[in-house]
Amino acid sequence: MQSHSPSVRRIGVQAALTVLALVCGASVAVAAGKPKAGAQASGQPSVYVQDGWVYTNTFTATGQPLVTATKAAAAAGVIPVGDSRVYGNVFDKGRKLTVNQWQAVLSMDAYPENGTTNYQDPEPWRYCEVDYEASEGISDYRGNTFGPVGVTTVGDFPDYFKNAYAPYVLGKTGATNTDMKNWGVQVTGIAAADMKADDSRLDPYPNLSRSNSKKRAALTKICQALQSDFDNRQAQYVMSHYAHIDSDKLLPVLDALKKIGFTSFSQYNLVGLAFQVQVNTGSIGSVSAFSSVKSAGNCGSMSNETCFATYLTDQYIRWLKSSSLGDDAGNCWRASMALDIYKQDPTMGNVGTVTSIINSKYPNNSGKCPTSGVKWSKNMAWN
Repeated sequence: MQSHSPSVRRIGVQAALTVLALVCGASVAVAAGKPKAGAQASGQPSVYVQDGWVYTNTFTATGQPLVTATKAAAAAGVIPVGDSRVYGNVFDKGRKLTVNQWQAVLSMDAYPENGTTNYQDPEPWRYCEVDYEASEGISDYRGNTFGPVGVTTVGDFPDYFKNAYAPYVLGKTGATNTDMKNWGVQVTGIAAADMKADDSRLDPYPNLSRSNSKKRAALTKICQALQSDFDNRQAQYVMSHYAHIDSDKLLPVLDALKKIGFTSFSQYNLVGLAFQVQVNTGSIGSVSAFSSVKSAGNCGSMSNETCFATYLTDQYIRWLKSSSLGDDAGNCWRASMALDIYKQDPTMGNVGTVTSIINSKYPNNSGKCPTSGVKWSKNMAWN
């Protein structure tokens, strides 16, 4: 059985995607060719185009380079219906995602792991990937209990469903196992004897074998019920992503950000990345440390929000690549993708931009830690 202890980090970059989605970044003028002479001495940023990338070079007071880059993405439109990189066929069959829906999806980590649709969080799509997994011949459903594609094997959020999700599904707080089981029976028509609700996550699922046709049909019905609710309660679902840690994790981050001058972010964007870094690195110091980074002039011409997003992403990649932490360095690409999207479209106003970047640089939800072009961990001016 796969361990899921690190999957908080994946909220992260999905948090990171939405997290970075709405903050405002400073625009830059583009000049073709090499960086301007004298940039290092003056500490001023220079902008140039190379190999299709727009580079911004900023040298810190100590002469260290701070490099950021964006790459133009052209397409406009909507995410294709049935795009398995978003979720399985049941979930989006016959539907198209609005910008707001896409943003909500990003905030809740709807990205599969390496194209296998192994989602990390107990959201609606956990019930909706079954058909896709079957069609792709994926047999690893994460544990013998299977649940709604392995929900009973995910150990990160024991109270997630109860405290953050169930209120929006059931219209009540303080949900119990019985409440969730009864809801599952009502939605699916499965006999009560064949319906279970996980003791810790209150997540209802048919207690039948993987190959049982009733189970597949029941999961489809649960998927459809949750999808309908999701369409009508996007804001609530987005915030439920943080609700279970709101009092002891999210609020301190919000407070710290306000104290260092961040007032233009919303509950859906920079907050999530700050939370991500705080949880993964085990220190709220990431926020206070940024104050020193900013004071030292390391941000160059970048706005507060842009520089902070860059700083947090660097911290995130460093954490992912740390062998001492034993984490998955292969997920560095998530942070890189988040910044690619953010730099090109800070308001997340064009879904086509998001789609274009993902399709062109991160096909099949995969990628590598930056090894060329932008090397965040190498070129950032801070440690």
